[in-house]
Amino acid sequence: MLPPPPLLLHIERRVMKNIIAMLVLVSAMAGCHREEKRVVENPVIAIIDGRQLTANDVRDVVLVRTKIMQLSGMKLSSVALTNWMNSCAAQSLPSIISAELLEDEIKRLGERPEKEDWDKTLKDYNKATRQKAKTLDELAEKFGEAKGAFLRQAERSALFRAYNRRHLPKPATKADLPEFYADLTNKVNRAKAIDAGARLRGEAAWKRLQTGEEWEKVAKECSEDKLVDEANEEFARDWATVGLDGMEYPALAKALPNLNKGDWSKPLEIDEGLVIVKVMDVVGNRKALARMLFRMAQPVDIPEDDESALRAIDAQRKEKFTENLLESLSKKANIERPMGETFQYLFWK
Repeated sequence: MLPPPPLLLHIERRVMKNIIAMLVLVSAMAGCHREEKRVVENPVIAIIDGRQLTANDVRDVVLVRTKIMQLSGMKLSSVALTNWMNSCAAQSLPSIISAELLEDEIKRLGERPEKEDWDKTLKDYNKATRQKAKTLDELAEKFGEAKGAFLRQAERSALFRAYNRRHLPKPATKADLPEFYADLTNKVNRAKAIDAGARLRGEAAWKRLQTGEEWEKVAKECSEDKLVDEANEEFARDWATVGLDGMEYPALAKALPNLNKGDWSKPLEIDEGLVIVKVMDVVGNRKALARMLFRMAQPVDIPEDDESALRAIDAQRKEKFTENLLESLSKKANIERPMGETFQYLFWK
């Protein structure tokens, strides 16, 4: 399975929410890969307090992530790689803008990375790439055309570590555990109720299809994609074209071989939620799919022990702290989007 796009902030699993560009989804993954070539176009995606964020800036972030994948030993087909990189670029835009705002604030405060921040950054990148480089410069040589972009990302990572050490909330203690466990129980119960409701709605929609109702009518009345993002309403007509591997979704991979043009599946649980997919067309061993979505709850992580629970509390506090900081910074910043809030653009062709 391809890793998720790089997010500089922790973002819970959502269904294509806040994606700025609607791009083709990942297709089959097999065989060898090829080096992606940068295209000539370099439009301005956003202007943050007068500074331009261009398509090449976004490409740099994705190239670094791609090189990390390749250095770690992952083999990808050229089609799958190109599609994933485009999807990655689209989904990363909000976090890239957030990172720009955070970096400006950290530098304004006068923070500077210290040796321990650089050492931890090198250790983490060595682990991600399965390398044993002694310095970040040595590791950067393995990134080829993305060398400069990697060093800039590593510098930002060290800067963020320095900030986190000095400004994040104090670590949790055992006195925080009772409230945490009570809240965890409530979250589990809510998640179970949400998932049960999604399964009931999905089953009801599937039964309507089985009795002969038209896909378009049932999808319009039942699919919840439009509740996630209005642009996603088109997924009921055109969601993705995938190979028999099911676009990395085990549930799809199991169902697709038995579906012909015009057929629909039973409700299937995938990362985005519960879906019913319909085969709109078949070209070779690839199938064009439409879908209905029924929203499910975010997975609830259950800590194995008290120490894990304390780490979870720290992570929650860090996330809340960062969200509040970003909200404040966003209100003060002047962010322009010359191409609009929602646009279509392929970063790689």
